[in-house]
Amino acid sequence: MILLALTSSFFAFDMMMTLDYHWFSTMYGVYFWAGTIGASLSNLILVVMILRSAGLLRNTIRVEHTHDIGKLLFAFTIFWTYIAFSQYFLIWYANMPEETMWFVKRREPGWNFVSYMLLYGRFLIPFAWLLRRTQKRNNYTLGIAAVWVLGIHYLDLYWQIMPNFTPEGPNLHWLDASCLIALLSISALVVGRAILSRPLIPVGDPRLEESLTHINHW
Repeated sequence: MILLALTSSFFAFDMMMTLDYHWFSTMYGVYFWAGTIGASLSNLILVVMILRSAGLLRNTIRVEHTHDIGKLLFAFTIFWTYIAFSQYFLIWYANMPEETMWFVKRREPGWNFVSYMLLYGRFLIPFAWLLRRTQKRNNYTLGIAAVWVLGIHYLDLYWQIMPNFTPEGPNLHWLDASCLIALLSISALVVGRAILSRPLIPVGDPRLEESLTHINHW
């Protein structure tokens, strides 16, 4: 986890923050990391559901386990919001031009709508959707939440990157969809080959039996 946090943070600094090299934020790496963890949990939920629908993991991964992943997704929804607000609040309160210009650009008429979409779509909607225990124990509602968070995470990345190239507002291009489809296809190929060549559960884990009988009490 420490290695993941460091590498993803420096990736965000090198590949995304440098697009606007006048701007800087010490919280940007954590902001990027929080978003990717939420997207990873959403992807995990969908992969587990696909495998279960294919007849795999039905005797091992139960509703108790997907409930736990749902709780983690709910927790990182709150954590992402906390980091996003903290970054915005501290920069806006300090009112230093070299810092505030990043947010000013995203509050212009062309991008302001996307900014509000992130407020509602990345926090308020998934927060309300996953708040109830029953929502996290229902595969259908949990799957909807996972798909939603993945879509909003893509919008969040688009919002971070594209104002540096099209400050007047979003300008959709066929490469946006083609690059996304290519990356998803490569990821699906790699994960699919790994699933076929490795055990789907940690067969040598001494606490495997305890995990399989795990029950959530809240």
